[in-house]
Amino acid sequence: MGKQTEFFFAYEDEILFVNKVCENDYIFLNSEAKMLISEEIIDEISIFLTFEGSQILMDNNFIEPISSEVIAFTRCISWKKNTLSCGRIWAQFKYWNSQNEYVSKSNQFNQIYNNLAKWIKRFSKKSIHDHYYIGPKAYNLYKEHQCQMVTGPKTFAEF
Repeated sequence: MGKQTEFFFAYEDEILFVNKVCENDYIFLNSEAKMLISEEIIDEISIFLTFEGSQILMDNNFIEPISSEVIAFTRCISWKKNTLSCGRIWAQFKYWNSQNEYVSKSNQFNQIYNNLAKWIKRFSKKSIHDHYYIGPKAYNLYKEHQCQMVTGPKTFAEF
């Protein structure tokens, strides 16, 4: 069972999110489980968040996100001029292990995800019809008609 929180963050909004993660002593990892410092995060599109002592399992030298205690953080990307694609945090909380047992991840992991999702929701404005959130800087771009918030090939979020 997984959860996700989808959002639109401009660069300045992302910096505030990264700072929030860092002030709570969470750890950023790339897909090969290399720890990233905050300056390296902006160079990556897809990043993992975790905590000291968490369970990290690898598959062919890459983090296996279903069974590892990691939160996938996908950054918002501007693919075309005046557009911003949706970013998200996502985590799996239960999974079937190799012994065919249904395993729950730690309460600490669940609490970390919930804290980050709550921060995003408090920090951001909710979309009119859907479950998307938009950071203050991204919202200013949206209100000034400088940027459309892309949720799919021909779909857009409204705020």
